[in-house]
Amino acid sequence: MTLRGILHAILHHENRANMLATGTGISILNVPVVAGSYNTVTVVSGRPATGDGMSSSTLLPPLLAPKAPKPAEVSPQPNLVCYSALISRIGYDGDRDIFKRDGQVLPAAVAVFHNDPNLSKRVAADKLMAEIRYYDRDGIEELACVPSGCWLDEAHAGFSVDPAQSARLLLGLPMDGGLVVVINHRFESQRYSEDVTTTQRLQGKCFDLKVTLSAGKHAEFVYVFKFRIDLEPRVKVRCLNLGL
Repeated sequence: MTLRGILHAILHHENRANMLATGTGISILNVPVVAGSYNTVTVVSGRPATGDGMSSSTLLPPLLAPKAPKPAEVSPQPNLVCYSALISRIGYDGDRDIFKRDGQVLPAAVAVFHNDPNLSKRVAADKLMAEIRYYDRDGIEELACVPSGCWLDEAHAGFSVDPAQSARLLLGLPMDGGLVVVINHRFESQRYSEDVTTTQRLQGKCFDLKVTLSAGKHAEFVYVFKFRIDLEPRVKVRCLNLGL
């Protein structure tokens, strides 16, 4: 090796020893910024550069995590629940063709529904209607279908139930060892006298019912309840959803 080469090697060794002794070495670290990504940061003496003696251009801008999408807003809707199912005596106004809570004349199986306000959102159940399907005790054979049930104290098959208000649906009239079901065909006031209520008699001692309530301008809100009416040994009705 030439003299010049020997001197160059000695100087290089001394400079390296000084850098290790004083801690002035410069290194590059990959510093995690967000999960799955890294940002390259210049480090002096084992510490991230803070601007003292280092150009700010050595720091790369941090990687930003994508913003989470806002959850879609859920439109408020009626909250129809079954409060009770009971056997009571009701009346009938022949002039207006309306079954009424008052009267104490006809024994009836009645379901009480309530538009329970959902927290602070109070929405009316507009155009509330009921379809009732009657089955035998096993729930296999369909005995009858009432497309538009009869509501007590209401002339029409569909009406509005405000928040915190109740509606009573006539499930049937236990008579002569069977069950008489009522269909309300009245939808428009203009045809009040033409579209009257009709009845159908079902034979049996026990009936399973599927009640489908629909509400809204386009019947977009649907609620399903199940009931059982027993005629023997005594007349009783239960809401199977709630075990009432």
